[in-house]
Amino acid sequence: MKTLHFHTNLKCAGCVAAVTPKLEGIRGLDKWQALVDAPDYNFTADVDSDEVSTNIVDAFKQAGYEARLV
Repeated sequence: MKTLHFHTNLKCAGCVAAVTPKLEGIRGLDKWQALVDAPDYNFTADVDSDEVSTNIVDAFKQAGYEARLV
């Protein structure tokens, strides 16, 4: 298991709720946490492999948000 860190444009619980359904279907994503008040990175994900990061970025795009691996 590996933890990845992302900088996103999530600002509130409503933003997190919009992204959640897109993240739930990602194979290899074990658990994740969004911290909307964190200054450096505000999304962490425990994943099986680095390749899952592309699926996370795509899920954010599908929900109308941005995610960038830090």
